[in-house]
Amino acid sequence: MSVRERSPDTASPRRRFRHANRRPIVTGRLVAIVSAVTLGVLVVLVLGGALGPGGGVSEEGSPGAFDGGASVGAPVRVGNVTYRVLSVRDIPDGELARPAAGNRILAVEMEAVNEGGEPAHVSSFDWSLRDGKGRQYDEVAVEAPGLWRDGDVPPDGRLRGEVLYEVPVAVTELELVIKAVFGETVSISLT
Repeated sequence: MSVRERSPDTASPRRRFRHANRRPIVTGRLVAIVSAVTLGVLVVLVLGGALGPGGGVSEEGSPGAFDGGASVGAPVRVGNVTYRVLSVRDIPDGELARPAAGNRILAVEMEAVNEGGEPAHVSSFDWSLRDGKGRQYDEVAVEAPGLWRDGDVPPDGRLRGEVLYEVPVAVTELELVIKAVFGETVSISLT
């Protein structure tokens, strides 16, 4: 019987178990690469959902999504921070930003008061406008005096400023939605 004709039972131990000396298929490097790719995909999905299609407009929510929140001037509390919409006004075209055709720039004057015992970080990134059909509109990023500046608010301290949103001219029902880190959401009707 030649070497090629040996049965697997009579093959040399070295030949039968030669795969045992190979490196494991799953290595630390492979795990790191798979983890990085997975994290990248999750970031894209989260940011894609946060930014929404069409440049700051997302189709989240449902028609009639208003939940009967507070109104302009009324305080709402999220964690240790109390928010209040002080005023809402249309910004003339080109004054601070130039809206797309058929849109307008809306300025929402906000105040945030930290009623807790520790500094609280307040960011307009956690806010959006939502219309009566459930579409959401993100903040227009503009640098100008008097506009909202994210920051840490000391205990008993306050932040105040205007946040700009670009919305269609035809939209009249709007509410400001404030999302907290741990999922709490409150809304303030602007109409």
